[in-house]
Amino acid sequence: MFRPYKSLISIIRELILKALKTLNVDVAEDDIKVEETKSRIHGDFFTTVAFAIAKNLYRENFKANAVRLAEELAKKINEIKPDVISHVRAENGYINFFLDRGAFAKFVLEGLMKDREKFGKFTEESENIIIEHTSANPIHALHIGHARNAFIGDCLARIYKFVGNKVSRRFYINDCGKQVAMLILGLKALGKIPSNTKVDHFCGAVYSCIASIVELHKSLKNAIKNIDQLRATLRKINTNNHLYDSLIRNLVRDIALGHHEIAKRVKAITENSSEVLDNLIARLEVSTASIKNSFEILASIAAKWPAIYYNLSNGLKGNVPARISQIIRDYERQNENITKFVRETLNKVLDSLTETLDFLRIYFDAYDWESDLIWSGIVEDILRKLMERGYACKDEKSNAIFLDARKILKDFPEMQEFFLDGRKDIKFEEIKNPVLVRKDGSTLYLLRDIAYAYYKLLFLKADKAISVIGIDQKLEQKYVVLALRSLGITNVLQRYKHVAYELVRLPGRRMSSRKGQYITLDEILWETIKRSYDEVEKRYKELGDMPKYALAKEIAIGAIKYALLSQIPTKVITYDWNRVLDFEQNSGPFIQYAHARAASILRKAFWKIPEDCNLSLLREPEEFELIYKISKFPEVLDEVIRTSRPDILAEYTNELAMLFNKFYQKCPVLSAEDAELGKARLLLVATFRSVIATAMKLMGITPLYRM
Repeated sequence: MFRPYKSLISIIRELILKALKTLNVDVAEDDIKVEETKSRIHGDFFTTVAFAIAKNLYRENFKANAVRLAEELAKKINEIKPDVISHVRAENGYINFFLDRGAFAKFVLEGLMKDREKFGKFTEESENIIIEHTSANPIHALHIGHARNAFIGDCLARIYKFVGNKVSRRFYINDCGKQVAMLILGLKALGKIPSNTKVDHFCGAVYSCIASIVELHKSLKNAIKNIDQLRATLRKINTNNHLYDSLIRNLVRDIALGHHEIAKRVKAITENSSEVLDNLIARLEVSTASIKNSFEILASIAAKWPAIYYNLSNGLKGNVPARISQIIRDYERQNENITKFVRETLNKVLDSLTETLDFLRIYFDAYDWESDLIWSGIVEDILRKLMERGYACKDEKSNAIFLDARKILKDFPEMQEFFLDGRKDIKFEEIKNPVLVRKDGSTLYLLRDIAYAYYKLLFLKADKAISVIGIDQKLEQKYVVLALRSLGITNVLQRYKHVAYELVRLPGRRMSSRKGQYITLDEILWETIKRSYDEVEKRYKELGDMPKYALAKEIAIGAIKYALLSQIPTKVITYDWNRVLDFEQNSGPFIQYAHARAASILRKAFWKIPEDCNLSLLREPEEFELIYKISKFPEVLDEVIRTSRPDILAEYTNELAMLFNKFYQKCPVLSAEDAELGKARLLLVATFRSVIATAMKLMGITPLYRM
């Protein structure tokens, strides 16, 4: 498994060790640090080992001794260096290493020719890796935020598998929560899903409608409660009941006017004020503002989905919140009728989601149902174990059960830095113990998430379980890790990893599934294809309609994936159309074009790649920088795995494409002034094409051969 960059670092370290032995100087391995220089003027690598030794050996004239020692070491290394090192030079205590350009090119490219498509793989022992990603609630279509989750998870899965691990991609289906229950209630009221619509889109409309209706009912209930309390308080202040009753009737009638009106009306008829009255007015203002907001949302939803809104408004009967709670309880208890209806409905939604994901070439090895964890007894067993070990406790008044996070942190102090993010200002008594089981006996998602994590590590025997989940679940995921540690998983910090990611915004839009304020991934995908098609039509008028569409499709998919992968996962992204489809720099089309340009050169050479050529002729700066970047590919993959940051691979691929473009402009290949040089450059082009193609495939982007 060829890792040229890492091998080079090892060579330099060995040279330093040998030179130190000749000078009879002992040094700790950790003191021999080899790093890249910031400027080629000072060589390609440097070490500060002379400073580390001088610091240990000399109390006085520390810097002078470091300078002297560096000069002695540089002299010794120059005597024993291999061909790949041109020369070594001491500068002010630093030891700088200069690579021989030709020997370096030969070293890297000959090694790559042996590895070929395997270049980049480095895992000696295969691990069982489970990567759970996407896991969208099966109640509506995917949106751009789900795409970011899916692309991160898919990219990590591809990389883990490529370097030599066994990988299982899993989709966790949250089918036990309130959101699913609301959807089921809405669908039951409507009767059936129309056959002429995409199921996930239809269900998203139903969910948005019923969620907004439920929110309105909740706000109205709070407002009525606050109005009753206001009436009672006002009567205690003054006996003019008639005046206050008139005020209350007006408030009820005009409740959606807005919060400023309420305070103004109340204060206009009473000069009295108290903290209690002010608090009541403030609460009523909040309720009224919420009602007004709910009416505005419902008006928007009614305009967007008039038939669904009309039928739901007339079809929902009885106590809606109570009916939703009943669906949740019945489903958890495996009521036959509700279970059959829920599973059939959600499978239809999942089929619709899968249709979108298949188009993007994102696949799963298994789908894990949240309800199966409950019905199989795993959730109950986890709760029992937590209680037996003293890490879950029941509140005697409410009968709710809590995770005792504070006790876990006291019993396992090694978890404190992880949970507190190194903060010292948080007191133990301030740490919240989260609820696992409600007072009515129904479980919360946290307990089910703990059970699912335990299932992946213990039942599926994952060496490492990676969960790609939004950054808003960061605290909840920390509780999961604490619970796993309390259940006896000693190396949980190494085995369970939460990959957090931030929101994706569209310019001028705030997205909300509940409010129906979102654009589906399908819509964004087709809009990107349309814009890509317009670009293709400008550039390749000679192509037919189908080839244009096929090219536009791959450009669009590559553009979306690169745009969402190229940013640090914990950074909010604004989806900018101009940047996404920029053919000139830092985009999916840009790296696809670099690959197509290399393929064009190889096609003109009839794909005859020279096996035997003088690679030491590759000495131009543009050649060296391209080869140097290629040599770092395995280390980039290693860093992505260590940090769970696909953006590192995206940045590397963009830089590789930029360096190739500089090489292409400066160094003729097919028309090189020397035949042997042309052959060496052709091999370099073939190597670049292979490496960038691998990098693109690991991001799920199709390398294009014509563009």
